[in-house]
Amino acid sequence: MSVYYKKDIDNLKKIINNYEIHDSLITYWKYDDERRRFLVQTFNSIFEKGYLFVFSDVDSIIYNKGNEVGERKTIVSFSVDEFNDSCTQRETFVKQDDEKMTFCFEMLSGDELYITAQNISLEGFQVA
Repeated sequence: MSVYYKKDIDNLKKIINNYEIHDSLITYWKYDDERRRFLVQTFNSIFEKGYLFVFSDVDSIIYNKGNEVGERKTIVSFSVDEFNDSCTQRETFVKQDDEKMTFCFEMLSGDELYITAQNISLEGFQVA
């Protein structure tokens, strides 16, 4: 499992852009308060691929409920330290810590899941 820090952000963005995350479902998530770790597992039935995201040294997790009709667990996009004008928490993360990264899962329903963490580990798996 590869681990990425803020200094690796350009490479991390390239890797994320190559993941088949669009139309994936969040199948599992859990916060481990002892380790300050947040785990998110996804599955894309189109490509039959899953991903495990492990966010470590977590500072904050924010979940905003959207107002659109759509599946709350279906991911539309996943980004790191990039916030468009429609991002409801944009102002919260503009003054970002030099060591931390903020990740955003945007859902089909308009929901947004933000995680601010020191690093992220990624692992993909094929389901046959």
